[in-house]
Amino acid sequence: MNTDNYQGTDRRISIRLVLILISIVLGGMILGSIIQFIYFAVSGVDPSQLFYREDYRMHLKFALLITQLFTFLFPALLFGWLTYKMKIWSFFKMDHFPRLSWIGVAILMLLLLLPIIQYTYDFNRSLPLPDWMTSMEESATDTLEAIIRMDNIGDLIINILLIGLIPALGEEFLFRGTIQQLGYRLWSNKTVSVWITALIFSAIHFQFEGFIPRFILGLYLGYLFLWTNNLLIPIIAHLINNGSMVIMSYLNPELISNMDETPVPDLPWYGVLFSAICIIPLIIYFRNTYARPSIPDQTTYEI
Repeated sequence: MNTDNYQGTDRRISIRLVLILISIVLGGMILGSIIQFIYFAVSGVDPSQLFYREDYRMHLKFALLITQLFTFLFPALLFGWLTYKMKIWSFFKMDHFPRLSWIGVAILMLLLLLPIIQYTYDFNRSLPLPDWMTSMEESATDTLEAIIRMDNIGDLIINILLIGLIPALGEEFLFRGTIQQLGYRLWSNKTVSVWITALIFSAIHFQFEGFIPRFILGLYLGYLFLWTNNLLIPIIAHLINNGSMVIMSYLNPELISNMDETPVPDLPWYGVLFSAICIIPLIIYFRNTYARPSIPDQTTYEI
């Protein structure tokens, strides 16, 4: 077999798959917007007042749910079904449950990573941003503040689902499960795919004061998927990261009211250094102990 011809054909297929994925995501976004428009029209809700009226809070949460489902989760699942049909769970590397030891070490790594993420967030917030980025950041902050306010345990459960579980599923299916795996086919070095996927993951949130820490989080999730070859690991880690924020906001409502006005307390440099010193050998241990070789993609695509 001519290797050059094979690689060229494989690359063309990969580019075609990327274009199909982009089309599906754009179609999902358009369909989601149409559903939101119809919902607001039927319910008589003024979208411009979503952030300002207390009685509109559930309508705002519904709009966010539609965005999460039709931008991330449904497009990823549709792409997986179109390409793999009945082997969709094999494509997403979810055909077996991971070992509990994998989950435990992944959570420990996340806990050690949090001080580093917080430190980079402090640094990121100190960087000057153009006006249009600042405006988008303020809009994103208003949305989060309006959604995360909780009056009772029912609100807590809804927010854990809306901010924790649904994004963990949707974003991991799309970014790690789909985009990162397509990157494996486009570039011979899988690390390149992990980094590019993390960049896209951070940029797509349009929250530029948190771009660097979210990029680091994306790297962490990407390497978890690369090393374990199991999408459930980054899904669980993502859920814990988001869900813990919701629970802390419920237990301490002042975190919400001070989200924008009060600077985040500075972390001592030695605390960040200690986390880095601890996490480096843990990463090496995790990679050498739990890393599973990725099975070459030999699928005959249906599209």
